[in-house]
Amino acid sequence: HLLHYSIIGFPKTGTTTLYRTLGAVTSTFTKEHCELVVNDTSKLVSALKSMASTNKNGIKCPQDISSDASLPLYGKYFSDTNLIVGIRHPVLWFQSFYNFRVNNVPWRIMPASEKLLKGCIGGSQGVCGWRGNFHDFLYKLGKTKAGKFDQQQNQQQQQKQYEEYLDDMEDIQAEKKLLDLHLPPIPKSSSTGPIFLYDFQQLIDTDHERSTKFRNDLQSFLELNDEIPPFTKVDNNANNGYIKHLLKVNEIREEYDIPYRRNKDGGDDIPLKKQDRLMNICDAKKHSKIHNEMMKKAKHISLWIRNYFLDADDVFVSNRTYFEELLEGWMIDPCSTK
Repeated sequence: HLLHYSIIGFPKTGTTTLYRTLGAVTSTFTKEHCELVVNDTSKLVSALKSMASTNKNGIKCPQDISSDASLPLYGKYFSDTNLIVGIRHPVLWFQSFYNFRVNNVPWRIMPASEKLLKGCIGGSQGVCGWRGNFHDFLYKLGKTKAGKFDQQQNQQQQQKQYEEYLDDMEDIQAEKKLLDLHLPPIPKSSSTGPIFLYDFQQLIDTDHERSTKFRNDLQSFLELNDEIPPFTKVDNNANNGYIKHLLKVNEIREEYDIPYRRNKDGGDDIPLKKQDRLMNICDAKKHSKIHNEMMKKAKHISLWIRNYFLDADDVFVSNRTYFEELLEGWMIDPCSTK
């Protein structure tokens, strides 16, 4: 394998923690490699060939799963690469992603959450409801029955397709009703390798037996000789970028001495202190629209994964019973349990 594994998504699901932990038993890079997002396969290949170690290697690029370019390139050039995908309750995922940007790029004022319901607008720094459609992006892999059906349709094999899937049409239609973006799957000729899917809660599980099983199952999936050590959380909200920026740009530091900046849109003034701009998505007065949008996605994703994706070819999870329990929990509003 030129590339043994790749962590392709999603952001803010513990991918940094997972990648650094795997670095103890595999060859890894110190930074993300997202060359496929910009269709630069040759640059990624060069980086992989420059690795001196003969150990099994891996990369991390959480943008890959939602990139139009990346998935077909995995199928074309890295079809035997093991893909790892992390997910998280969309309500909590959005809050974490939003606050990550506030913490790490505090000199940029994030748009109001109500403006981030759909696509990623200017200034959103990649935080938007669109990126939380986990099921739609997983659907693009073409692993489920409906995905395979669409792949054949895209290849203009309609007659064969309807004969092959005639008995499954009801299930296929039911599956598609849960999708929000209705993205086409990648071509069958660009099929990717197997998928290991995990829930963020499995990385921080305090149950020793379950946590050990998760690491053992991942070790088996990746065919590693050495055991994966326990996960240690990586603090990537360290504010190093903020400190360097303030030292370099005096004007920004002076602006932060002003408690509020005038809102050009005519709404409430924007608090400039970082801690005043962190999101509590359970605050209904400020964030009810994005909360409701992400809760709607949570239910669709939970049902789609449990009813369709887990039974698909080349899809693996650790401890399916517990994994499904976690996904069943997505049907419950996390704000209602606080």
